[in-house]
Amino acid sequence: MNTSSQNLVQPPADLAQIRLASIVESSDDAIIGKDLNGLITSWNHGAEKIFGYPASEILGTSILRLIPADRQEEEKQILLKIKQGESVSHFETLRLRQDGRLVAVSITASPIWDATGRLIGVSKIARDITDRNLVEAELREKAAILEAQLESSLDGILVVDEFGRKILQNQRMNVLMKIPREVADDSDDQQQINWVAGIVKNAAEFKAKVAYLTAHPMETSHDELELKDGTALDRYSAPVLGKDGKYFGRIWTFRDITRHKQ
Repeated sequence: MNTSSQNLVQPPADLAQIRLASIVESSDDAIIGKDLNGLITSWNHGAEKIFGYPASEILGTSILRLIPADRQEEEKQILLKIKQGESVSHFETLRLRQDGRLVAVSITASPIWDATGRLIGVSKIARDITDRNLVEAELREKAAILEAQLESSLDGILVVDEFGRKILQNQRMNVLMKIPREVADDSDDQQQINWVAGIVKNAAEFKAKVAYLTAHPMETSHDELELKDGTALDRYSAPVLGKDGKYFGRIWTFRDITRHKQ
């Protein structure tokens, strides 16, 4: 083999290093290296994208320029864990961009060891979770609105998952079924079924209906339920489907129609 041919062949170790460098550089996550004094030693394209600093401006400077003044104690705690040989996984916090804006990130930090096993630095991966946090905040707001709507409903509402486990139950349901707080709050859903079976006029029919609809999840049911005290309830049950059409669970609604029937 001639010299020019030998120059074209990359040793396996060098090829692995090139591939690793390419992966790091193409990542959308910020991958940052720093020494034990907090000076930044490596900075990929993802870090530039998230924090705004080009590598030429940030390398060799302190990691503290990325950390808000009221959160710099976090860096000390992370470094303490690293020096103990521990890693930090998915720590959610805020960091500073070059333009002064705050960015929500999830941070993973790991120790860097040299060939002799000596701790020489820290590798940090920061993922921008700003959009995720906004979505979660929106979902929480919608859930709060939905809960308020359910609690203002004149119908008793119960939502269960695909296995029949209670997901949501409004206060009106507790009132109609005379369910005490300790039973309503109990994680054992069978206890609530037994409670309701004890106050309905026909317990066997009630349990059979629950069992039938649990076994036939896609069926809808609309009938009346009578309690031992003479209360008449309009009972409706239907499957709840996700956006993909997959069965998610079941909703039950109960409306007091006693006066109407009288």
